[in-house]
Amino acid sequence: MSNPMDQFKTRERANEGKRLPLYAPGGGKTDHWLQVRHVWSDAFQEANETELAALQEGILSAQGDKDAISAIKRESQVKLLAALVSGWSFDGECTPEAVTQFLRDAPQIAAQLDKFAADGRAFFGNDSTSSDAGSSQSEP
Repeated sequence: MSNPMDQFKTRERANEGKRLPLYAPGGGKTDHWLQVRHVWSDAFQEANETELAALQEGILSAQGDKDAISAIKRESQVKLLAALVSGWSFDGECTPEAVTQFLRDAPQIAAQLDKFAADGRAFFGNDSTSSDAGSSQSEP
């Protein structure tokens, strides 16, 4: 018989992630996807701590410059969202820098990613199944 505490464990699925299909800006289906970790993943939690420290330092160094502070906040948010992506269907290597640039250039994807990564039902619901994690560039 399994341990009753097992039903509450989320870490493995959070770290493994789920595949998020990507749609063109006009709403059309594409063959592209992102492998997305949940916000409870180890990578996201670590990035959150790192970005919080960087954000605080950046705000202090901006010395009240509202435009600079806004830019620092936006960049911190994009870097944090990039930590949620562990793989993708694009030809280039899925690096934190590449994902950050992609999300800067496609803010609609960043918004979709943000919402999806916090969706507990999608990751942990009874009918959810885990996808292959990693930086695979083609669908299995």
